[in-house]
Amino acid sequence: MAKKVADQLVDTLEKAGVRRIYAVTGDSLNEVNEAVRKNGRLRWIHVRHEETGAYAAAAEAQLTGELACCAGSSGPGHVHLINGLYDAQRSGARVLAIASTIPSREFGTEYFQETNTIKLFDDCSYYNQVATTPEQFPRMLQGAMQAAISSCGVGVIGLPGDLAAENATAGLSSTFSFPTRQRVCPAEQEIRELADLLNNAKKVTLYCGIGAKDAHPELVQLAKYEKVRENLRSAAAVRGKEEKIQPEYVISVVDELSSDDAIFTVDTGMTCVWGARYLQATGKRHMLGSFNHGSMANALPQAIGAALACPDRQVIALCGDGGLSMTLGDLETVVQYKLPIKIIVFNNRSLGMVKLEMEVDGLPDWQTDMLNPNFAQVAEAMGMTGFNVSDPEEVLNTLCNAFELEGPVLINVMTDPNALAMPPKIELGQMVGFAQSMYKLLINGRSQEVIDTINSNFKHIREVF
Repeated sequence: MAKKVADQLVDTLEKAGVRRIYAVTGDSLNEVNEAVRKNGRLRWIHVRHEETGAYAAAAEAQLTGELACCAGSSGPGHVHLINGLYDAQRSGARVLAIASTIPSREFGTEYFQETNTIKLFDDCSYYNQVATTPEQFPRMLQGAMQAAISSCGVGVIGLPGDLAAENATAGLSSTFSFPTRQRVCPAEQEIRELADLLNNAKKVTLYCGIGAKDAHPELVQLAKYEKVRENLRSAAAVRGKEEKIQPEYVISVVDELSSDDAIFTVDTGMTCVWGARYLQATGKRHMLGSFNHGSMANALPQAIGAALACPDRQVIALCGDGGLSMTLGDLETVVQYKLPIKIIVFNNRSLGMVKLEMEVDGLPDWQTDMLNPNFAQVAEAMGMTGFNVSDPEEVLNTLCNAFELEGPVLINVMTDPNALAMPPKIELGQMVGFAQSMYKLLINGRSQEVIDTINSNFKHIREVF
């Protein structure tokens, strides 16, 4: 029997080193699904939401440096990919997105679930085309993969459902990807100038990107690092109280219990701040987040991709309660594929970073409260072990037990909603905004919140004055 275009797609992906397709199957994508089943070597990872699939693929690409793949069916299916693809593009992750579409004969007729994929994905990709004939497809697929690999970003191939079912043509005999490993080095004069700046400056802030990932020992030696660690350790010594556990303490315990080559995924917001400050770099660890795109709800999806790509490494998802609420359904993906992810929820019952932003700007923190379910019970209902921690004295034992268990575990920690994501030496402008927000709480009759906030952060405020 002649191969279909869908079979050609899957065979080409396999030759290019792709091992998984993260997707939700349906209608226009069913031929691709069937091709994966027949191939037997690629895995179809059935996520509960396509955005999760895009984030998982991007995480895999960032950890391995190789091409990863996600897919969405026509209309809403591939539209759901967009947020994760924006993040992949801005993170330099090599991701191929298969945007399955309506039958090509129905283009331009306002057909059910019709979208314009060129317009949709143009801003978050380096290659973005729709194939409509078997002759076009191999060349376009090659272009999408090569753009993703060479430009370190997203390549999108639009695939109508009817085209996927057609017989494939031979296409290009050399349809495969060409890996590239560029090396960028500054001029010798620029290096000397930078050395002079560092040697002569009284205070230096190091802002180092992905290009410094292989220079960990040199970077730590260069940095003002042991002193920084001492300051952070003092803040993490405060454990908090019932229902108001200090998040700095929690993350410091996580750091101590985690392996030297652990992979951490952090949600955008307060959780990202705690991770950046208290997770110690070893040169072998990885921390993934939505650092450029700044999206909520990235930690759990990225952990899924990390656990599949690196099954021999410990994977820890550090989730905010707001972020996890957006992706609760994909807890079931973790269970379905038996991924031993440890999910730690920093449950401050609020959109913590937004709350702080409002306070700093002198605004009342309105509509930031979260009415949450019992996340541990939700995890149990989905088939994974769940723990609740409301007493700071239980943090260490609970995390130790959770890390020793095989399989996925969720630990729901009730953290202090008034914890400040600021360094000990708070800037005067920030303190003014903080004082204004406290005043507004007072005149609105919320004096107890003022007392709680000041008490929980008294050490930081005292150091400023």
